[in-house]
Order: sequence, then C-alpha cells, then structure tokens
Amino acid sequence: RKVTTMAQSPRGIYELLVHCKDVRASAAFYEEVLGFTRVHEEAGLVWLRAGEGERAVQVLLHPWDAPTTSPYGIVVEFEYEDVDAVVERARHAGHPVVQPPTNLWFGVREACVQDPDGHLIWLVQPLPKEV
Repeated sequence: RKVTTMAQSPRGIYELLVHCKDVRASAAFYEEVLGFTRVHEEAGLVWLRAGEGERAVQVLLHPWDAPTTSPYGIVVEFEYEDVDAVVERARHAGHPVVQPPTNLWFGVREACVQDPDGHLIWLVQPLPKEV
C-alpha cells in the first residue's frame, strides 16, 4: 500500500461524544431543552440526533464517573431559529444560563447554557442581514 504525503481531510463530524455522570438526566436535557431525538440506546449509552441531511448532528451520551468540563478549547455551538425559546426551556427546567441571549456585532444572537454535568452549550441564531 502506497502512503501519500498529502493529509486526508475529514468528511465531517461523525458525532459529539459527551461524558456524563447521569445519562438519564443528560438525555432529558438534550431531548427536552435542546430538542434532540433519541435514535438508539444500548449498554448504558444513548445516541441522539438533531437536524437533517448534511447539517444533522449526532450526540453520544456516554456514562463517565467524573466528567471534566472546560470553558475553553473546543466549543460546541448549536444553531437555532429562536435562541430565546431554548434559553427559556433551560431556565424552566432548572439549568443554569451562563450567558443570556445577546446580539453580537458579527450577525448572530448567542446564548450559553449548562447541561447537567456543567458542559457549556452555546446556542446561536443567525440574525437577518441588514441591507
């Protein structure tokens, strides 16, 4: 087999793996607050999906004794039509809102909530372009 010197680029994101102490609580958050749909459950793992086609996102909730969180590094941002509604669902369900919905200069409305394990989940809503 010949080894090429050019790096292969990824075809896309396969899934986001989320370590969580309580998979049931995390699944409820991702389903009820973020709007994901459960697609499979096996051996304590839960797979969730949102979106369609090339923009679909799959999340794997994986039980972990002590999940670690970090506010820096790789940040996950999910796109929504109405960020304010998602933030209200999070508040109503008792999840911390780290940043309330805020319009940013580069054309998005952004907010941040915490999942049951403290992972920061950023919510983004593209704003209409001004003419």
